[in-house]
Amino acid sequence: MASSGWEKVAAAKKDGSWERLDSIEKLEIPRDLHRTLDSYDSARENFTSFPRSVRGGILEWNQCDEFAENFVSKGPDSVFAYLMYTKHLLPSFDDLAESAQQQSAQFPLQSLAASAIFDSEGNTIQHFTTEDERHYFQVLISDD
Repeated sequence: MASSGWEKVAAAKKDGSWERLDSIEKLEIPRDLHRTLDSYDSARENFTSFPRSVRGGILEWNQCDEFAENFVSKGPDSVFAYLMYTKHLLPSFDDLAESAQQQSAQFPLQSLAASAIFDSEGNTIQHFTTEDERHYFQVLISDD
């Protein structure tokens, strides 16, 4: 494994995500799912009759659902902050700016074309005219 891979493993061990699926691998049923299985006739029997991979998938869905509920309950500011600072979900502004600069160097005539954002009916909602505005527009449309 490359050193960057070992760095990811170390980071996952540090933040706890390395062990996140251990209970699923062991097919440990969390308390809330125990209660749910006990509250319906034959639910536990049906659950245990599923193949190991299906039971693991159900446990993983349950874990993801709990994470999503906790995450969303913290409010929009926390969600946006997480999205802004988690590079693997969304690229940073600097990454987009670098990509826009590379595209401008590769396609120099593109900067001469009109730069505008249109709404769904074709109306111009923002027009970029200065060099700084055009650079910002390139960052907005950058798809790398």
